[in-house]
Amino acid sequence: IDWINHSFGYLTCQYCEKKLKTPNGLDDHSHRKHGTERKFPPVFIRRGRRRSRNQIPCDAMSNLNLNDAYHSDSILIEQNPSYNVDKYIKEELQPNEAFHRPYNQDIDALVTLMQADLAQVLSYDIQEVVKSGSLGKGTAVKGNVDVDLVVFLNGFRNQKDFISKSPEIVANLKSFLREAGKRRDMSINIEKTSSSGAVQFKFRRNNGEWHDVDVMAAFDNIRHLGSVERVNAEMARQSEDVRKTYAACLTKEQLEFVRSKPAKVKDLIRLVKHWKETHVTGIPSPKSYGMELLTIEAWKAGGSLQDFNTRKGFYYVLKKLESFGKLWQTQKNSSSILIKDIADPFADVSKRYDHWYELGQKAGKCAKQNLFSDIGLSDRSWY
Repeated sequence: IDWINHSFGYLTCQYCEKKLKTPNGLDDHSHRKHGTERKFPPVFIRRGRRRSRNQIPCDAMSNLNLNDAYHSDSILIEQNPSYNVDKYIKEELQPNEAFHRPYNQDIDALVTLMQADLAQVLSYDIQEVVKSGSLGKGTAVKGNVDVDLVVFLNGFRNQKDFISKSPEIVANLKSFLREAGKRRDMSINIEKTSSSGAVQFKFRRNNGEWHDVDVMAAFDNIRHLGSVERVNAEMARQSEDVRKTYAACLTKEQLEFVRSKPAKVKDLIRLVKHWKETHVTGIPSPKSYGMELLTIEAWKAGGSLQDFNTRKGFYYVLKKLESFGKLWQTQKNSSSILIKDIADPFADVSKRYDHWYELGQKAGKCAKQNLFSDIGLSDRSWY
């Protein structure tokens, strides 16, 4: 079993220093997050009793995908409404310095290399490289950090000029990454190119931890046209396919929208992201951006408080997901925008995921746990 110590009743992952309560929990975490082989059968909690998977009754197995059962390290097995959720987030989810420093150093080394050598390969000047994803937004979860790198390039007349050059840019970007992977201190494995033109790859330095990275090129239309409003006006005159290519140039606005929120909101986003990664089974997990927007929308509906009861906030986000799932089920084929992108008035973020209803059902079941038993239907306060 991969642990460093067993102090204060916790086991500590040797890879990311996440603390877990049981050997089974540590084993499951190591398997899911670090790719190690399982040493124990998975253990779940159901109605307060611990069972191995093969001990769960047949009639219960059909409900597993609706979150009737939780892993032994799940926050949702807590029976006491006074449980300190903020402490849980700080100890279990916030990346600590020991994890964050080497991760940042690795990504910074890659960005520095791009800034120094990529322009020569692409034949375009680099304006800047922006770090987005959970790393840039300040919502990273310990042991589960993602980073998106957006390379803003100069030298284009307009967005259509950039689009015409994009296939060549993507090909040269892949060539650059392959050569970078041959360096003594770097390893890069290219996985695929998304429909949006993002090159997805795994990266590590000096035989350290592997990191999942997406990198894509963009033309800074906001700088070129002078404002987001002018970019949106130009987008309005384009076809739907062309509009989609503007997404990368709006990265900085989307990044700042999340990054500017209070620390407790970003901690709540961490908790919601952790929930979707560990409790959403049987369906694909949604991308983080839609979950971030719904969490922030729920927070605004609760009064946009700088300081609030995180446990209540989590409950209301789960209820928000439940109600949104029902809305999506009835409105998914309409022309209405259900989750509006804060920088792109034409984008409906909800259309990037096909399982909002099932996700909402899972969220609704989670909201019924004893951790939230003191929150009444008439109590809408986040205090």
